[in-house]
Amino acid sequence: MIHEIAALALPTALGLLAGAAHLFDKPRAAVHALNRYALTFAFPALIVRSLIDPTFAPPTNAAFFLIVPLGLLLALSVILLTSQLFPSLRPFRGSAALLASFGNVAYLGLPLIAVLLGPTVVGLAALLVACHIVAGLLVGPALLLAWSSGTHADRPGLGVLLRQPLLWAPVVGLLARWLPATTGAAVDSLITPVASSAAPVALFLLGLYLHGERRAVLRPSLGALVHVLTKLVVLPLCTVSALWLLSYVGPLPEGGATAALLLSTMPAAITTFSLSESLGVAEVAVAQAIVLTTLVAALVGPWLWPWLAAGWG
Repeated sequence: MIHEIAALALPTALGLLAGAAHLFDKPRAAVHALNRYALTFAFPALIVRSLIDPTFAPPTNAAFFLIVPLGLLLALSVILLTSQLFPSLRPFRGSAALLASFGNVAYLGLPLIAVLLGPTVVGLAALLVACHIVAGLLVGPALLLAWSSGTHADRPGLGVLLRQPLLWAPVVGLLARWLPATTGAAVDSLITPVASSAAPVALFLLGLYLHGERRAVLRPSLGALVHVLTKLVVLPLCTVSALWLLSYVGPLPEGGATAALLLSTMPAAITTFSLSESLGVAEVAVAQAIVLTTLVAALVGPWLWPWLAAGWG
C-alpha cells in the first residue's frame, strides 16, 4: 500500500527533473503530446484490461450500479449549494466538480482494494471504476466548462468529450468479456504494455507541467483548500450517504460497499489534469489539487484505509 503511493512520486520527480534539465525544447508541447497519448490510448487500455476477466460475474442488484452516480450527485449538490451560499467559492466550483468526478481509482484504488479486501472483490471494484469513468467523463468536464468563469468560445464543445476513447473503454471491456477465453487472454497480453504505461506517462507529464508552473501550483490559496476538502472529505461523506440510502433498496454484494467507500477516498486522478489541459480550463488549479490530495493521502491513507476496510468489511 505504501509502495503504491510511493510509486506515484517517481515518474512525477522524473518529469520535474526533465523540466529542470531543459530536456525538451518546448515543454508545453511535450506535455500536450504526452497527454494525447495518455487519454487516447493508455488510460482506455487500462480500463479495458481491468474488466476483461471472463471469470468475474457482475452483480445483478441495480443498487450496486447506483452507488457511484448517487454519491457524485450528492457531492455536486454540495458544491453547487455552497457556491450559492458563499459567492467567494464560485470561481472554484467547476474545477471542484471535475476533481470530485475523478479519483485515482484505477492506478491506486484497484491495487489497494486487492491488498485490503482480497482478489475476490477486485472484479466488483473494476465495475465501480468503470462507473467512475463513465459518470466522471460525462459530468466532470461538462461542469468544468459550465461552472468555470470566463468565456469558452475557443474551447472544445461537449461533442468532443463524447468521442473520447476513455468514455467507451468500459463498454469495450465489458463486451470483450464475451470473447473466447484464449482470445480474451491474447487481447489482455496485447494491451498490457500500453495499459501499464498510463500512470507513468501521466505522472511524468504532470511533473513536467509542474516545473513550468511551479510558482502558481505551490502558492497557498482558498481554491486549494476547497479542492482538497471536496475530494477527500465531501465525496467520501456523500458516498456514505449514498450507501445508506441504497441499503433500503436491497443488499449490496459482499465487499461492494467497502470497495465503493475506499475508492471515494482516493486522491484526485491524473486524468483530471489531462482533461483540464485538453480543454484549456483550470490547469494550474487541477495540477495543484492532484499534488495536494496525493500528499494528504500519502500521510493519512495508510492509517485511514485499513480502518475503513475493517469497519465496513
